Amino acid sequence: MAISTKLSRTNWMFFRGVYNKLLKCHINSLKPDERIFFSRFKDCFAADGSIIRLNKTLEKVFESTCKSQAALKLNVKFSIVNLAVTKLQVTEGKRHDSKFRFITKASNILYLFDLGYWSFTRFKKIVEAKSKQSQFKTELRLVGILHEGDKSDVFLFVVCLRSV
Repeated sequence: MAISTKLSRTNWMFFRGVYNKLLKCHINSLKPDERIFFSRFKDCFAADGSIIRLNKTLEKVFESTCKSQAALKLNVKFSIVNLAVTKLQVTEGKRHDSKFRFITKASNILYLFDLGYWSFTRFKKIVEAKSKQSQFKTELRLVGILHEGDKSDVFLFVVCLRSV
């Protein structure tokens, strides 16, 4: 029997617990100097989305992109500091990532998201809140402009890291 069939009646809280346990194990495996990076911020949010293909009967409810199969889009804002989902949004599959609103007015927050979420308006909101932004390209290149300090209006540096 397929594992998906066996787990189809399992409460979602079980999966949440498994996910949080795996995430804690990963964080505990980090070196202390890697963990210190996040302690500089009040919070660190990662935002991402996934498209989930649906049965053809749901095509009228969840429109797909182009002429592909019906789909829904799941956008999530996850707090890396608190290890919890802080915002969850389910929309039709063709909705663009940039429509997901997840920027807070709090200062000293680090936002991690891919280029699908990047826009000048979002970048302006981050700067006005005196927070930081990093963008991850799909080939795992990190490109971002960090705004340093609560009183500085100067962008200090561009971070360019490549995965090996």
